[in-house]
Amino acid sequence: MFVSCANTLRVNSWPPELIHEASEFLPQHASKITHTSWCNDNSYMAILQEGEKPQILSTKNLGNIRVVHTINNNDVSSITFKQTTKKHLAIGTKSGDVVIYDTKSRDIAKNFAKLVAPIELLEFSYDDLQLAALCDDTAVVFYTETDGEVNSEYKQNSRCSSMKFHPSLSSKLAVGCRNGYVTLWDTKLSSKLYNSQLHSKSVTGISLSRNGNFLITGGRDHKICLTDLNSGECQFRINLNVPVNTVDLRFDDKIVGVGLEDGSVYLYDMSFTVQPLLCLRQHKAPVNNISFAHCLDDFSESESQISSLTSIQNRLSEVRMSCPKTGVAKPPDNLEKFKRDVLKMVKIQGEDLENQLTEHCQKFQMFINNEFKMVNELMKGKWEVFAAGDFNKLFNGSEYCESEM
Repeated sequence: MFVSCANTLRVNSWPPELIHEASEFLPQHASKITHTSWCNDNSYMAILQEGEKPQILSTKNLGNIRVVHTINNNDVSSITFKQTTKKHLAIGTKSGDVVIYDTKSRDIAKNFAKLVAPIELLEFSYDDLQLAALCDDTAVVFYTETDGEVNSEYKQNSRCSSMKFHPSLSSKLAVGCRNGYVTLWDTKLSSKLYNSQLHSKSVTGISLSRNGNFLITGGRDHKICLTDLNSGECQFRINLNVPVNTVDLRFDDKIVGVGLEDGSVYLYDMSFTVQPLLCLRQHKAPVNNISFAHCLDDFSESESQISSLTSIQNRLSEVRMSCPKTGVAKPPDNLEKFKRDVLKMVKIQGEDLENQLTEHCQKFQMFINNEFKMVNELMKGKWEVFAAGDFNKLFNGSEYCESEM
């Protein structure tokens, strides 16, 4: 499952046929949700709204997502759970404080060194031994088991906008900036492993693959990039018609979730990235955050994947080949269920395409109307000058138009 946030929060469940049956949480206040974080077993989620106090939600029952605790601090600017527990989460404030909050005792368990700028983002390494804080143009790394002093600082050439630790290597930290540059740091050696301008505008989301050496980024320039860090080359680039606000890669490296400025959520199969598998109209406001749940040992989702058109055809072929070739045999139940699922998915995607086409036609019609209105007003002005017999003014107007061109 994964969560997408705007000024509301929606949790989508798996398998694919249930993906549109999303559970929605409506906060008491309408301000946008800027940060979300799953706890280690996905039973709780921490959220932060702009200008509000952080809250912890219970996601044990997706039909009843509810607030179980509100952290009494109005100065919080970032929040994230530790990767290996639900007891502790890190909190960053607008005044530069970084602390560990104990959810059981509901009190601060540890203070880190105060930083000089507001904390925009916090990120734990997969083993929780490092905590990175993003502030202004610097990523600051603390070792969580030491005295709380700054271990190292990684200064960028522009203000930072996104950050992500590697999901299985604690010494790799990727940082994205507002000028489109992405830098991969080795926090053990304090050195750059990769640095390149992948976007022409702010980098809004970063994910690193667990298997292989790939980097996925999204940006305000409407692009999604997949980069092979071994060669340093961009393997593919997806151009969308709206800015990309957030990206996340599922724990198995198979599905990429993308949150867009127009409130849509796109899901891409990493083996077939030309077209999105699903385009979900999730929110009426820009999607600020998208986050896949953690992998669990008994997680049924690991056995079910959204399929591309190619894999759907392959599965249909496999089922047909397995059917009896003699006599009149009733198709197996799983085939009938699969056919219904495919038809349902095609119907939903068809309706979504129809809505998008209608929206584009309306925008095009408005553009044509405005163009004709402008031409009509210009011609009307010319005819009025012509009717008045003021040819000097008419010719002056023509010369002016030519000089403008």
